[in-house]
Amino acid sequence: MQIKLALLHDGLLVGWSYGWQDSVHAGDFYMAGSLVLPAHRKLGLYSALVRKILELSLAEGFSAVRSRHSCVNNSVLIAKLKLGFIIHGFEQDEVMGTLVKMIFHHNELRKKSALFRAGKVGEREILEQLTRA
Repeated sequence: MQIKLALLHDGLLVGWSYGWQDSVHAGDFYMAGSLVLPAHRKLGLYSALVRKILELSLAEGFSAVRSRHSCVNNSVLIAKLKLGFIIHGFEQDEVMGTLVKMIFHHNELRKKSALFRAGKVGEREILEQLTRA
C-alpha cells in the first residue's frame, strides 16, 4: 500500500510526500520522502502535508507513522514534534549520516507506552489508560 501526495499552493506544485506500508513493521506506514520548495517554506505547508498523511494513514488502518530525518533538519524535526511525533531512536547511515527516527502512534496507549519507556510518562498514567481500555 502506498500514499503519494502532491502539495499545491495557489495552483502551483510546491511540494510532495510519498510513503508505503513498512516492510518490517507491517502495521505501520513509512513516510519515506517529503519536500516543500524553499520559496514556500515557513508557511505551515509541511505541517499540513504531514497532517494529511496522518489522516490518510489512520483511514487505511495503520497503527503508526514512521520516518527518518537528518539530525540537523531542525525545521522538520520541530514540525513533527509539534504534531505529536516522538523520537524513538537514531541510526547511523553510511550515505545519509546520523538520522533521527520518529514515530507517530495513532493509538494513545501505544504512544503513552513509548513515552513511558523514554521516561516521559509515569507508571500511573499507563495504568489509568489500561483500566479505561
